[in-house]
Amino acid sequence: MIEILLSFIGIIILVVVVTIIVAINAQDKYDYHRKKKRRQQPYYPPQTAEEKGVEGEMFVRGQIGITVPNIKYVFNDYVFKIGEDTAQIDHIVVNKRGVFVIETKNYSGQIYGAEGQREWVQVLNYGEEKHKIFNPLMQNEGHIKKLKLILGV
Repeated sequence: MIEILLSFIGIIILVVVVTIIVAINAQDKYDYHRKKKRRQQPYYPPQTAEEKGVEGEMFVRGQIGITVPNIKYVFNDYVFKIGEDTAQIDHIVVNKRGVFVIETKNYSGQIYGAEGQREWVQVLNYGEEKHKIFNPLMQNEGHIKKLKLILGV
């Protein structure tokens, strides 16, 4: 009777071990094929200014969750209207320290400008190409003022 019980326990242990090995191999094959499929998908870098902006906003959206402690609320791509004006805020983060309004820009090259200047200059191609851009500090200041109007503070 004991020999039969020991044999039965041995068979159960063997079945459990084989099942674990099969499950591990199946997971390894699944991971391999998933990674291989991901590698095969080509990356198409953003082409338009709008696509670049969206890519930058998505990057910042991911970083907020990693770098900002004790987040209570996060609002991304928040659009609101005050009278005839419409404003779009890239990110609003609320935690115990306050409300943070974040404007995201995804520019390359060199950016020249001062805090009080209305327009800044983006320089590309070793100075061959220059673009005027609106001062993001002033843009964000406008967003903060409009948000305060909505909140009544």
